Amino acid sequence: MSKKILCPLSIVALAICIGQSAFASTQQPIIQQAQKLQLADNPTWHRLLLYPKGKAKSTVKDKKFFLSQQGKTNPQDELITTLSALLTDKNFQKPNQSVQCRFPARQHY
Repeated sequence: MSKKILCPLSIVALAICIGQSAFASTQQPIIQQAQKLQLADNPTWHRLLLYPKGKAKSTVKDKKFFLSQQGKTNPQDELITTLSALLTDKNFQKPNQSVQCRFPARQHY
């Protein structure tokens, strides 16, 4: 993993560990950094969303797989929605319902 990607992802991981309220005001800078680094264009992100190479539409048919309504065809929107959900997940205390539990590979990315 490159150092460029590690920085914003480390912030997300820290936000998850410390709690959503402490990082509510940092949500926008994290999203801006992800956009600046073009993380949504990264092949790894595309593989996580099951976009065939060179295609702009995921092969996943289950709408629950995407957090964004446009996630099936818009990796940028799915990334922003995922980052927002990781930072403000209200289901954190409910077993297996949090974004972290539902999408551990996305959190790791």
